[in-house]
Amino acid sequence: DEWASLAASEGVAEPNVLKVYDPSTSLEYFSRRPVTLLKRAWRSGVLLGALSFNLWLDNKLRRRPEDGEVDNAEKKRNETDAKRAAQLVDILIKLGPTYVKLGQVLSSRQDLLPPPYIERLRTLQDSVPPFDDAIARRIVNDQLGPSNVEGLRISDSPLASASLGQVYKGELDGKQVAVKVQRPGALVAVSLDVCIIRAFGPTIYKISDKDGNLDSQALIDEWGRRFIDELDYGLEARNGEAFAAAMRARTDELGQVVTAPAVVPNACTRRVLTTEWVDGCRLDESDADDVPRLCAVALSAYLCMLLDTNLLHVDPHPGNLLRTTDGRLCILDWGLVTDVTPQQSDAILQFIAHLVSQDYGKVDRDLVTMGFVAPEKMAALNDEGLTNAIATLFSA
Repeated sequence: DEWASLAASEGVAEPNVLKVYDPSTSLEYFSRRPVTLLKRAWRSGVLLGALSFNLWLDNKLRRRPEDGEVDNAEKKRNETDAKRAAQLVDILIKLGPTYVKLGQVLSSRQDLLPPPYIERLRTLQDSVPPFDDAIARRIVNDQLGPSNVEGLRISDSPLASASLGQVYKGELDGKQVAVKVQRPGALVAVSLDVCIIRAFGPTIYKISDKDGNLDSQALIDEWGRRFIDELDYGLEARNGEAFAAAMRARTDELGQVVTAPAVVPNACTRRVLTTEWVDGCRLDESDADDVPRLCAVALSAYLCMLLDTNLLHVDPHPGNLLRTTDGRLCILDWGLVTDVTPQQSDAILQFIAHLVSQDYGKVDRDLVTMGFVAPEKMAALNDEGLTNAIATLFSA
């Protein structure tokens, strides 16, 4: 497909300048490759431009009327949003894994998109086909080298395929392992796509939400930074190890019940991640009697990350929460995380204290300190009446 061809065009080498997200560096890199940039930009621009035009037309023709403007305004808005959401998902699939990943991220942002978009975007979880197994094996061989590959055997086909890579079940030195292999050329292809999204995204947002206060460019930069970090499987390995070590060091029950897959260090690189194989079932698909307890354990684990370990797993969709055969909770996929500073941890506690004590006047400052709202957006936050809404909600 187009994304695979784009990814393969740069070969197997990863440009060092793209390994850390920097929008100006990415633009400079691809400006020296004008044919690649213009071809992909044209393809993206045509598809996203068609969506932008339809969104503009919807506003112009009042296909998304405000309440009170016409009868059944909410129904008309939902019908229009459902139609555009279907168009958006079709475009994301055509543009490939980068855009599918963006759609998956947006599917959890009910604060940004109307419900019909959220519902449609959630169908993207299974929309990325696997890449060729022969290519995956070649990547494993090139990345790990002869000495480490010699004792490694992987399954004929992947057990799971995602937007950035696919997972094989394998055996290494007599032990069962999971081997995640990154899509070929992903760094170059993702960097180019993020560069283009950064150019088009803010315009599309302004058209679709003309009164919105969102700093869309800052949001895209944050997403791009996380996306590029997620391509470093060595970083993912360190994140998982750090969490597992923090759980082992605890003397309470949480440390005995929650874990992450153990990493096999000599079989990990930037593009190949090997961990122990964990037998179990997705938490949301398990019919075990202790699932309600493990859901509470999962909540406790995430509170622990926020207030204690200072490393927060920010991709907690059901596929990453596993009930092991011995009744523990195993958290998978540590590529997407965020650091929580001590100041933010303190702010979270203060936020909770202000809610409990009904001191709602300090909530807006808490949101800024926690990093949820930029300081320059404080006025917009107050204009939107969020603090009053929180006060109404918690005092009900």
